Amino acid sequence: MGGFEHLIDGLAVALRPDCLLAAVGGVIVGIIFGAIPGLNATLAIALFLPVTFLMPPDAALILLSALYVAGIYGGSISAVVLGIPGTAASVMTAVEGYGMARQGQANRALQISAFASGLGGLLSAIALVTMTPALARVALSFGPSEFSLLIVFSLLLVILMSPQNLFAGFGATALGLMFAMVGYDPVAVGERLTFGIAELRGGLPLVPVLLAFFAAPQVIRLAVDALHGTRTAVETTDHLSFFGTAAATFRHKWSVLRASTLGLGIGILPAVGVETSPILAHTMEKRFSKDPKFGGGSEHGLIAAESANNATVGGSLIPLIGLGIPGSAPAAVMLGALTMHNVAPGPLIFITNGEVIYALFAGFIVINVLMMIVGVLLARQFALTLKLPKGLIATFVTAAAIFGSYASGTSLTSVFVLLGGTGVVTVMLLAGIPILPCALAFVLGRTLENQLAVSFASMSGIGDLLSRPASVVLIILTLVAVVILMRMRRAEQANSTSANLEEPVS
Repeated sequence: MGGFEHLIDGLAVALRPDCLLAAVGGVIVGIIFGAIPGLNATLAIALFLPVTFLMPPDAALILLSALYVAGIYGGSISAVVLGIPGTAASVMTAVEGYGMARQGQANRALQISAFASGLGGLLSAIALVTMTPALARVALSFGPSEFSLLIVFSLLLVILMSPQNLFAGFGATALGLMFAMVGYDPVAVGERLTFGIAELRGGLPLVPVLLAFFAAPQVIRLAVDALHGTRTAVETTDHLSFFGTAAATFRHKWSVLRASTLGLGIGILPAVGVETSPILAHTMEKRFSKDPKFGGGSEHGLIAAESANNATVGGSLIPLIGLGIPGSAPAAVMLGALTMHNVAPGPLIFITNGEVIYALFAGFIVINVLMMIVGVLLARQFALTLKLPKGLIATFVTAAAIFGSYASGTSLTSVFVLLGGTGVVTVMLLAGIPILPCALAFVLGRTLENQLAVSFASMSGIGDLLSRPASVVLIILTLVAVVILMRMRRAEQANSTSANLEEPVS
C-alpha cells in the first residue's frame, strides 16, 4: 500500500468523532493560549500532556498538534490588537498587524493572519507527508554511532543558537543531562542519583519536569505582568467574509509560497526556533514588495510573517517523527508524548506505528483547515480573551500544572519533582541560564547514553566510526555548523560593541 492510500486511511481515523473533537478543542484552546501574552503553545502542550493519558495515541497526538498549530497562530491576536506579540513567533505580526489596527483594520488583519497561517501550515503538511517517510528510510541505515552524533549535533545547535553566552548554554545542557541520568544505570547496572527514593528508580518523571521547564517561567512572567497592569484593546468595526479573506490572501500567493518554503526549512533545523522564520521571511519579502506601508501596516508583510511561522510547525515535526530529534521546544514536549504512548519516533516508526502516524498526518491537515475557518470567523471573539486578569491566568496555570503532575504519576513524588524543578528553573532564569538546552538535554539524555553505550561496546576504535559514511557526514556537518555559528556570534558581539562605542556620552 502506497503513501497516498495510508493517508486516506489516516484521514478516516482523523475524522473519527473523538479525533475530530480533539482537533476542534485543541484549535480553540491553542488559539486562546497563544492569544494571551505570557502563555504559549509549549505551555499548552505541557499542561494537556497528562490529559492524553486517557486518550488513544492517535487522538492524543492530534490534540497536541492542534494546540501546537493554533498556539503559534494565536500569538497574532494580541500582536494585532495590542501590539504585544503573544508568542515569540508573532514579533513581525505586531509590526504589520498592529499598524493595520491603528488604521482601523484590526479585524481584517486578524482574519488575514488566520488564513495565511493556515496556508503555511497546509504547505508544510505536504512536506510532512512526503519528506518524513523519506527521512525515515535514510535513517534506517543509521547505527548507534550515527544517532549519538545526531543528538550531539542537535544539542550543539541549541547551545550556539541561544542568546546567552556559551558557558551558560553548556552549563544548561550539562544540567539537563544530569537530570536524565537519575534512575537506573544501564551500564553499571545500579541506581544513580536517586538518594534512596524508590519512585526515582525509573528516572525523573517526564511530565512534572517538562511542566517545570515550560510552565514555571510563564507563571513568573504572568505574575510580574499582573503587578504592572496591561494595555487596553483596540476597538474596530471592520470585517471580511471568509471568501473575502481568501481573496485578499491569494493576491499575495507567491509571497505565501516563498515564506512557507523558508519557514519549512527553518523548522527542520533543530534549535533555530519558530521566532526566526517570520523575521527572515519578512526581510526577504521586503525586497519584492512595492507597498509603501511595508514595515508599518502592510498586508503583504503580515501574510509573509504568518505563512512562515506556521510552516515552521510542520517542519519541526519532520525530524521529530523521522529521527526522534525535536526541532523546537513544543516538539520536545511532543517527543515526551510519543514516548508516553509507546510510539517510538525514528526510522522504524512507519513499521511499528504507521497507522498512528498517518492519522497524525491527516489530522495535521484537518487542524490547519479548522484553524483557518475558526480563526477567520471568530477572530473578534478570541480577542476578548485579552481582557482576562493576568493574576487569574497565573493561578489557573499553577493549579493545572500541580494537578497534571499528580495525575501523571498518581503520586506526591511527581508534585515534589514539579516544585523542585520550578525552584531550579527560577534560579536559572535569575542567573540568565537558558531553559531550552536544559530541557532538550533532559529529553534526549537517556537516548544519548544508551546509544553511546552500544557504540562503545560495538566499536574497536575511531577507525570503525570513520569507516561509516553517514558518521563522517554528520561529523563534517557538526564542525561546519559550529564554525558558522561561532562566526555569527562573534559578528554580533562585534556589532554590539561598536554600537555601544558610538553611543554619545551624556
